[in-house]
Amino acid sequence: MRQLRIPFILLASLAAPAAVEATTYVMVSDASLADQARAVAEVRVVEVEPVTAGAAPATDYLVQVERVVKGHLPGSRIVVRVPGGVGAGGVGLRVFGAPEFAPGERALLFLVPGEDGAYRILHLMLGAFHERRLAGRRAAVRDLTGAHEVVLGPDGRPTFRERGADRPRDLERFADWLGDRAAGRRRERDYLLDESASDGLQATTAGFSLMTSTKGNPIRWFKFDRGETVGWRVHTAGQAGLGLDRSIGAFRTALDAWNGDVGSTIRYAYHGTTSAGTGLDRSDGTNAILFDDPHHAEGEGGFVCGSGGVIAVGGPFFYTSTRTHKGKAYHEAVEADIVTNDGTECFFRDDPRVAEEVFAHELGHTLGIGHSGSRAALMHASVHDDGRGARLEADDRTAVASIYPSGVALPPPPPPPPANRPVAPSQLAAQAQAGGTARLTWRDNSGNELDFRVERSVAGGAFKELLKLAAGTTSATVSGLQPGIAYAFRVRAGGAGGFSPYSNTASLKSGPAAPPAPTGLLAVAHSGQEVLLAWRDNAQGELDYRIERSAAGEAFQEIGAAPANATGALVRGLAPGTGYSFRVRARGAAGLSAESNAAAATTPAAVPGTGCGAGSTALCLLGGRVRVEVTWRSQHAGGAARAGLPPTATGGDQTGTFWFFDTANVELIVKALDGRAVNGHLWLFLGALTDVEYWVRVSDTTTGRERVYHNPAGNQGALGDTTALAAAGPAPAGAVLPVSELPRRVPSSSEAPSVINEPATACAAGPTTLCLQNGRFKVQVKWRNGAAAGDARAVRGTDRTGYLWFFDAGNTELVVKVLDGRAINGRFWIFYGALTNVEYWLTVTDTATGKVRTYHNPQGTLASRSDTAAF
Repeated sequence: MRQLRIPFILLASLAAPAAVEATTYVMVSDASLADQARAVAEVRVVEVEPVTAGAAPATDYLVQVERVVKGHLPGSRIVVRVPGGVGAGGVGLRVFGAPEFAPGERALLFLVPGEDGAYRILHLMLGAFHERRLAGRRAAVRDLTGAHEVVLGPDGRPTFRERGADRPRDLERFADWLGDRAAGRRRERDYLLDESASDGLQATTAGFSLMTSTKGNPIRWFKFDRGETVGWRVHTAGQAGLGLDRSIGAFRTALDAWNGDVGSTIRYAYHGTTSAGTGLDRSDGTNAILFDDPHHAEGEGGFVCGSGGVIAVGGPFFYTSTRTHKGKAYHEAVEADIVTNDGTECFFRDDPRVAEEVFAHELGHTLGIGHSGSRAALMHASVHDDGRGARLEADDRTAVASIYPSGVALPPPPPPPPANRPVAPSQLAAQAQAGGTARLTWRDNSGNELDFRVERSVAGGAFKELLKLAAGTTSATVSGLQPGIAYAFRVRAGGAGGFSPYSNTASLKSGPAAPPAPTGLLAVAHSGQEVLLAWRDNAQGELDYRIERSAAGEAFQEIGAAPANATGALVRGLAPGTGYSFRVRARGAAGLSAESNAAAATTPAAVPGTGCGAGSTALCLLGGRVRVEVTWRSQHAGGAARAGLPPTATGGDQTGTFWFFDTANVELIVKALDGRAVNGHLWLFLGALTDVEYWVRVSDTTTGRERVYHNPAGNQGALGDTTALAAAGPAPAGAVLPVSELPRRVPSSSEAPSVINEPATACAAGPTTLCLQNGRFKVQVKWRNGAAAGDARAVRGTDRTGYLWFFDAGNTELVVKVLDGRAINGRFWIFYGALTNVEYWLTVTDTATGKVRTYHNPQGTLASRSDTAAF
């Protein structure tokens, strides 16, 4: 289902004409935004700077990239260019509906690269989500102020139906959904929040409104008061889907709708066709409607049938100086244009009535009239489905009467004063900066310029105009520079008497960009002297990660480094019972990235003793040589995992278990083996029955060597590390111990268990059979290792959990858990964690129904598994 919105776009100027634009578009779905965007990123706005690229003013936002959700960005800081801002000589462009951001604000942006090196936001406001705090959570909210929707019916024609507020999104879930989609994992939307939390970003008016400049003054044509007409022309290309003749007919009907209001002074006239094609790109003295977006000025992304996008923009150029009409200050409109987007043929579809209404609506904006809260009005921000075409209603006539009442005459404005040619600027210098940017500075030697023009040459090529800046400007930031490319710049001043000579030429070669900053930094206290850190690695080719620490409000200081591609570290040597803050930066060939977010943690007061010190939260394995501790955290709680030993036939100290929430609910099984005779190391194996985030720390109490493994939330990890702890040599020194990320669970043939049905029989526990959940479920395992094969030996743990060994009663290979999830999804759940890569077949039988599921683990695979739809 597609929707149509019509927000405002506004331009302003001090001495030269500017323009007011209004945009018509069909709403683009989240899925289409995700697929069309070249990159999607969470960003934080660092700086805001007005800039003129080409002829139309714009605003550059220098943003810090905090998370790349899709695609690739060239550095940790990029420039995002949005139409609207103050340009040369005070010429301004304000885009109502185009996104605006403040320094320090965070946002989720759908991006496409521009030819100038700056990025654009896909489909203007539709591709920009502001971060807000709603109901205690981070929310992504789109600012659609002043816009309404029209839903297109099954036949693709507009239908007059209001939709509720654009629903806010849970930012974390939305970003994860987008990341999954980019990776080819399509799933249902689970991130939409309640409409009542829309944060008031979609206010509407009760009646008509007027389009205003940034100063708050409305715009009107003063020519009508003198009895003059404003002539319009239709571009010879015609609207795709209508052809030239029907395009002219629809546009003339739209003109007549406004001229037919007898209570106003409006005099729009049709003056034929034109081949002039500047449109809203700059003032050319011709009022025209253009088709198929000849200058690609409609926002990034053309209109896509079945998906949506911008349909049309339109509005008047005007002077920002004001004149008085009936005691009120107005800007004088001096020219106007309307442009339809490419790809809109399917929207108009041989129906001049739709074109008549859209054209008339856009003409209303060129008259200075904004949107109306009256659903019947032509200037209501929607297309009606009653075939009305171009027809004014009562509220439209009231708006016209407020600014164009009959019987008013004013003298023409005075001509502008003459001016001399400005003097050339001098002392131009160019300095390369991080993130593919350069800073230009020069000396302003004239006092009569209207603007400055910056030109750039790439790799010895011809100079081309890059920026147009306001009078009095003596510096500019140029973005989008590529590493290793030679650039040259020059500047000249523009004035009423023409252009000055050029300044000197300044050259530079852009170096490599600094890496993007890590994001999502987490800190968890692990002991009285240690804190665990975890972060997202957003860089490619980084040298290492530098860790900074602050205590008691002191300045951050670097305390150590983690290797390239690291996603976590254990910070050691801290004071017990002390609060700390941490942050991380990536280091690349071009220097350090920006810092990550700061994460705080307070160490507990207690300090563990020396030696293994087995207890309720620590396992001592291999005769006390290996100590294992687990720290966990979920969205609801967190803490130290409780340790225990699984029951075995002969005891043994190679294997242990941990539980998080319930003593009967084993979450993790750990096994240590002495592999010194093979490779001089102690070996570690992990098997998980949970996808909660946790950290496993294993220590050799003889050598002092340590390893820490991190399992991110949502991953059901499994690990076999035969080089976990070197059994000889001194332990490495330093305050920072890198953390190894547990590998993401790799789907295998065990992802698709075989299902059969057998006659229901009772479960009888035995040497090779586990009976779980009050005997309802029978668990058996067959294994094969080369020529050897057999039935796994079963050891009951709790009513939910059991253990199986293949070769040695002291060497547990598999733990299986059955949970009753019927209160949640009407199913029993199966979990298993393996400490072996031997081939095996795990068979679970529901003795109440006779249903059987068999999970196969291929030879060489070490895997954990959860099946929440098993029975």
